[in-house]
Amino acid sequence: MKKIRLLCLTAAIVLSFSSFAGCADSSSSKTDSSSSQSSSSSKQETSSSASDSSEAKKPNAIGYDEKTSKRLYDNLKEKFTSSGYHAALKSSVSSNSEIFLNVKGEKVSSTNKNQSSNKTMIFTGGDTAKVYNHISKTYSEEKVSDSKKFVQQNDLIFGLAGDFIKAVVDEQNDIIIEYYKIRSDAAGAEGTISFFFKGENGNFAQIMIEYNNQDYPILFGISEFKQCDDKEFELKENYKNYKKE
Repeated sequence: MKKIRLLCLTAAIVLSFSSFAGCADSSSSKTDSSSSQSSSSSKQETSSSASDSSEAKKPNAIGYDEKTSKRLYDNLKEKFTSSGYHAALKSSVSSNSEIFLNVKGEKVSSTNKNQSSNKTMIFTGGDTAKVYNHISKTYSEEKVSDSKKFVQQNDLIFGLAGDFIKAVVDEQNDIIIEYYKIRSDAAGAEGTISFFFKGENGNFAQIMIEYNNQDYPILFGISEFKQCDDKEFELKENYKNYKKE
């Protein structure tokens, strides 16, 4: 398990960070022979100031404290629960695996793409969810007995997290990780779900799901997270031509 977690953490670091560009002034080091000593001194001070500014850039710029800070996951939940959210998740294991997820109230739409499949599930209430297969151009129906639980089971961001376990600030890689127990009543299995945030600004960067009965975790990078559009729950015009299986 330690090896698995280390592997996931390494992948998280790669996805969560982008290299800093333009941090320092790239002006020429050559000086004109007629420049005065004061001008040269001024340039040195500017260079020193830029260097000091670069050195002053410390990890965990948001000042997150593992024990006393409000959980970043709670902030995320408060901001998007009522308005709903759109999330684009990309697998950190397979570059061809993506999920586009929209959740608002008791409505959910989810498009899952990988090398062999491309399907969209839409549920807007009632007792039936429809699954559209974009390869075969067909659709199937899934019976829903409990709409609230069904949405919760398909809500990867807010539906699976239960009790808070711990938070870790990794200053070396400038990431903040919050660990939660997986709600077994929603997921059907026990485990841990972890949320990764960037230390520089607190932005949501990655999610890792580890079920106790599985050898490897599920790891997704968050490439987009924003308020969802109600149009995401509407039946698209081309879906109307799909035949029922």
